[in-house]
Amino acid sequence: MVAEVDSLATGISSEYRRWETSHSVGSWFPWAHVGTDAIASLAVSAGYLLASAVQVRDRCIVALQVA
Repeated sequence: MVAEVDSLATGISSEYRRWETSHSVGSWFPWAHVGTDAIASLAVSAGYLLASAVQVRDRCIVALQVA
């Protein structure tokens, strides 16, 4: 699995978000922010291992593999 994590955030936090465009407004849904310091332990709890993490400017992309 490839995912983007919040490179400037720490830990895990959540909030509700919704998609809004000039033509429609979507329903609210839960959204999580996961910091680079928390992704490895979160991955393990979901049955994955952190395979790699790459910082690209202000973005952090991680690759997770099945444990």
